Amino acid sequence: MKLLLLFISLFTLSAHGQKLPQVNFNHFYMVIDSSDLSAILKSEFINNKFAPILSRTTKADSEVIWTGIYLFGLDNYFEIFDSSGIGEPSGNIGIGLSVDRIGEIKQLDTLFAKKYKTETSLRVKKFDEKKIPWFNELDIVDSSFYSQSHIFLWVMEYRPEYFDYNNWKYYDNKLKRTTYLSPYAEERKGKILEEFTGITLRTTGKEKIFLSNFLLNCGYKQIDHTSFASPENFVFHFVNRNKNEHYPVAYVEFKSNLSCTGTEKISDNIQIVFHNDTGKIFFK
Repeated sequence: MKLLLLFISLFTLSAHGQKLPQVNFNHFYMVIDSSDLSAILKSEFINNKFAPILSRTTKADSEVIWTGIYLFGLDNYFEIFDSSGIGEPSGNIGIGLSVDRIGEIKQLDTLFAKKYKTETSLRVKKFDEKKIPWFNELDIVDSSFYSQSHIFLWVMEYRPEYFDYNNWKYYDNKLKRTTYLSPYAEERKGKILEEFTGITLRTTGKEKIFLSNFLLNCGYKQIDHTSFASPENFVFHFVNRNKNEHYPVAYVEFKSNLSCTGTEKISDNIQIVFHNDTGKIFFK
């Protein structure tokens, strides 16, 4: 009860007549062992039945280059990195939230600045030698937390220049996630995965408090003392982390296009369990 009251007392960003923009779940990434990534890439089940999967190298600003494996849903996605190639340790994860309407990231920054030290930046993507504004990023600057945590988070707002470059239409100043992922619509046809609906994170006590407060300050609904739902009902759930558990993600939940049951083992550390029109990807 005391923890609940603490969360409620901290959730005051929309006070003084300032409206909080809707902050959606956009995507998350996880750095995994090379052997687990190889198992995903070699899995006929994942490649042929489960979801559109893409290996892609991205060139961003400041000559930053990374290669990731992507599993695409309708309006969100899962990005997977090899620990031997990204320069981050296995087990690191990142959570990207997003706003839809142009200018909302500035509005959110004004509200967040009352509670956090914030930093905004423009990310640019390179196509050949052409640099296209990609998205505006809002980060919480907290070196004390991040020095002890493997979980990173940010909020993003796509740039109209990026949509224009790709000839994607948008209306009412809204740059939607479904539009951003629309190039993979054909590849999603006939595949099991419809969209990701939740993630369960293994956290320390400090991580749980920090992340819970952040989600509340984003306008997320508290379901119980360990679960929080985004406006479109993507659920974050926190469980205690044990020392013998390798990955900080316990499992990822998803909605299925096809009804199916059973278990598909991908590697010793990864398996997918299906239950009618829902399922979970488990990580050890």
